[in-house]
Amino acid sequence: MSSPLVSVIIPTHSRKHWVSEAIESVLAQTYSNHEIIVVDDLSTDDTVEYLRDRFGDKVTVIQNPELSGPGYSRNAGVKISSGEYIAFLDDDDRWLPNHLMEKTEAMLDSDDTVALVGSGCEYIDADGERLDKLKPSYPPESSSYEDFCIKIYLPGSTSNNLIRADRFREIGGFDISLPRVQDKDLWMRLLEHNNIAYTPNITAQVRIHGTPRVNSSIGIIIDCRKRIEQKITDKRLRRKASAWTHFVIFRKLWPVNKPRALWHLLLSFVKHPGRVKPDLTRLKPAMQKMLGR
Repeated sequence: MSSPLVSVIIPTHSRKHWVSEAIESVLAQTYSNHEIIVVDDLSTDDTVEYLRDRFGDKVTVIQNPELSGPGYSRNAGVKISSGEYIAFLDDDDRWLPNHLMEKTEAMLDSDDTVALVGSGCEYIDADGERLDKLKPSYPPESSSYEDFCIKIYLPGSTSNNLIRADRFREIGGFDISLPRVQDKDLWMRLLEHNNIAYTPNITAQVRIHGTPRVNSSIGIIIDCRKRIEQKITDKRLRRKASAWTHFVIFRKLWPVNKPRALWHLLLSFVKHPGRVKPDLTRLKPAMQKMLGR
């Protein structure tokens, strides 16, 4: 089997110990033809010096000129990369040893229409221990552009994929004007004219921790999703995507603002009645309680 170079891009910000775990998981891969590029987004600690001292020439560390966010960092890493394939890894996540081998083999076994390979993932806590209360996420057997217009079908998302570098560059990389859901937007644009393949095994570990997420307000989420929907040219598909957006908002609002949540549920039905039927059985008892029935 030929061994094309894989460029591993890791964006980071003030997480020198977690990003060190991420890097160690790359260095432990059974597939060794890779380069590691860490893009530091103006860390407030000594992350850059720490990584350079610890890993030396095993890792290329660059720094953004100003605080710019993970999407900008990922794009910056790709700009200086040399690999035929790109693999992103968040600084708080890790890979299991066969991650790159399985994905590279799957890409090489696929035809040229496949631009992206995903797989399953499991979840770890802040200390790196498996979270047994969260079941592992497995990929579907297949999915399409339409699926990704509605919701993400990539367990582990940006930490669990292999992408053809030329296809990533063709679509312009991550849209850094979006403060949220840049990953959904990327997968959607990538799969509009390409296909996705999956390997069935768990190869990535996604860390669940209490660090606050930036740009997490409902208003920002709604705005970003609406902007992404406008990129969908098919009107029928755009309505289905909009229906799912309203249902996502409904679920987020339900614990804190039930009347407003129900309004978004109604909008979801109006946009596309079939979109949310399977989910209502779990919510019916809570809705009846709220309505005093």
